[in-house]
Amino acid sequence: MKRAIVVGIIFTIVMPAIATNETNSFRLNENGRILYVGGSGPNNYTKIQDAIDNASDGDTVFVYSGIYHENIFVNKSIDIVGEYRYKTIIMADERDAINVTICNVNITRFTIVGEGIKWPCAGIKLFKTKGISISDCDIYFSPIGVYVYASNTNRVENCDIGKNSCGIMLNLSEENSFVDCEIHHSLEEGCYLSASNRNILSGCNIYENDIGVIIAGRKNILSQCNITDNKIGINIIGYSNEVKKCNICRSLFGIELLVAFKNIITNNNFYENELNAFFSNTAFNIWLHNYWQGWVLPIPKPIFGFLVWSFREIAIPWLNFDWMPRMMPYGGGR
Repeated sequence: MKRAIVVGIIFTIVMPAIATNETNSFRLNENGRILYVGGSGPNNYTKIQDAIDNASDGDTVFVYSGIYHENIFVNKSIDIVGEYRYKTIIMADERDAINVTICNVNITRFTIVGEGIKWPCAGIKLFKTKGISISDCDIYFSPIGVYVYASNTNRVENCDIGKNSCGIMLNLSEENSFVDCEIHHSLEEGCYLSASNRNILSGCNIYENDIGVIIAGRKNILSQCNITDNKIGINIIGYSNEVKKCNICRSLFGIELLVAFKNIITNNNFYENELNAFFSNTAFNIWLHNYWQGWVLPIPKPIFGFLVWSFREIAIPWLNFDWMPRMMPYGGGR
């Protein structure tokens, strides 16, 4: 009964989008075999894992619409393609719904439901991988939506990652990209970059999470994102990261920097937050050309925070400045 309710919720969430154009940009691999799962073909597989086990590097596993109760392990460089994004559903129990441990895998057009998955497993886990592409997928109800561990140069694009405990988690991972994704309704973090460097989040809508984004690393870029209606929009614990061209609004704290150094916060719009920005024990951060709702003077905008004298744990009030604040929102409006 519980599973039926979850499936009903999924269809309620995603079915209205079926009226829009289904993404058909993915082309089946012309160099390898195509193995079919589901459908009515006489030799089609009934389980995705069986097709993967019988595939070779360079093959494509094409999955017809349906509900597949599986935990999938991918250890071959193949393409795994769903027929329709909203109708090709993987429902997993206990372990990761999809666990990828090899390089150069493409996964596209699936809805992944992790209702039965236990922490710290994920809807999709990338474990020591490179060159993975995940696109046009919906990932719901997992402890972690997408978990990237010790993995580099992977790309997640146009995915809806919602109603997980943590939407996206990176650990010890570099040069990964998350582009044009919806990351929302996470019980904890929408996106958590832990000890991870040179990653990019671009064009994402990150909303109604406990914390929108935590960046605990260096040289990561958060660009052109809408970060709205979170308790805390952005938390930075690291150095040399960049937040630019984002809308950061309707949060208790828009952005907070804690033990953070040499970060650049530029060309963002801050509005309708209880407190737009806060810092503690930081230095050499650059605030420049941001729009601060309610600030109407063409002079440097003060940003209030603290330095903590650790010898006696005394918090000393301190100021940073946006030296050239915008008088109008970046991009001409909100």
